[in-house]
Amino acid sequence: MKLKGLAITFLLVAPLSAQADEIPITISADLPFFNKYVWRGVNLINDPVLQPSIDLEYKGWNLNLWGNYDINNAKRFDEYDVTLSYSGELPQGSWTAGYIDYNYPGADVQHSQEFFGRFALNQNLNPYIELNIDTDEVRGFYARAGVETGFTNSSGDFNFHSWISYGDKNMNNSLYGNNKSGLADFGIEATWSKQLSSNTTGYVNLGFTSLLNKDHLAGEPNRNNLIFGFGLGIGL
Repeated sequence: MKLKGLAITFLLVAPLSAQADEIPITISADLPFFNKYVWRGVNLINDPVLQPSIDLEYKGWNLNLWGNYDINNAKRFDEYDVTLSYSGELPQGSWTAGYIDYNYPGADVQHSQEFFGRFALNQNLNPYIELNIDTDEVRGFYARAGVETGFTNSSGDFNFHSWISYGDKNMNNSLYGNNKSGLADFGIEATWSKQLSSNTTGYVNLGFTSLLNKDHLAGEPNRNNLIFGFGLGIGL
């Protein structure tokens, strides 16, 4: 069954199950603006974009609907993704496993899909590792390791995130035009957020990404990217 079918089934069945168990579904939305769209170190759109998303959570399950709206060029949604995942806790940390359905209306390749897993340790800096396996066009994998930390004071919440990644030859060839396994990209980002009301949070994000191999997108511009964004998170 394709993920779209799973998503529809989730939307239909989960509310009934939640009502029977008297456990509500948690619904949240994110409305961010970014100065560009960078994914896995690749500058896909070097102009402002909107990337709205909505999450539905129920008993560890999460359904995420995400889209990229190209403001200056196509003036439409040129990508929308559907992610279904399940998360759990272990004594040492937390884990998530799931499936992503990528859709690119109007592109030469209009669809791809990945399975993914993530494990984060309950330690200082919250180190984590992620693995995404493409089972469609690429048939390769992208792995990321990183750390996340933060603090809170009277002016709001401050969170910091950094990572480094590795791709096999199929993934690196697809993303960067380099048919060799090796390091892919790295990034750092900082986010400041502030509670605006009981169900609304505003935030500002600043990040930097760079490719880690001189042969990745060799000769192409925008191999290093400074990313700025701001938005609203809303609990429904």
